[in-house]
Amino acid sequence: MPADKAHLWIAGCDVLALVVFVWQVIAESLGGPANYAAGLDPLATVRLWFASTIRATCILVIIAMSLLHVRLARPVDFGKSHWLIWGPGALLIFTSTTVAGK
Repeated sequence: MPADKAHLWIAGCDVLALVVFVWQVIAESLGGPANYAAGLDPLATVRLWFASTIRATCILVIIAMSLLHVRLARPVDFGKSHWLIWGPGALLIFTSTTVAGK
């Protein structure tokens, strides 16, 4: 079922965001920058930006793929061949995270 696969993708993105967020919490507790100082540290900024944007990008890609398949009157499935839709979102996350870290 396509809906089941979409929920798995969203859950995977949530788990990835949670892992990155916990990594940031551990880094803060081990003497890294905390509170507003985290905005001045490039690695902390990258971790927080990635954790906050990964889920929204995953949902955007799922919606775009569903809309595309519905418009083409095809069954909706989420596989490896959809790199044309995943690519721009991944590029956006990569470039915005890199810029946030500078």
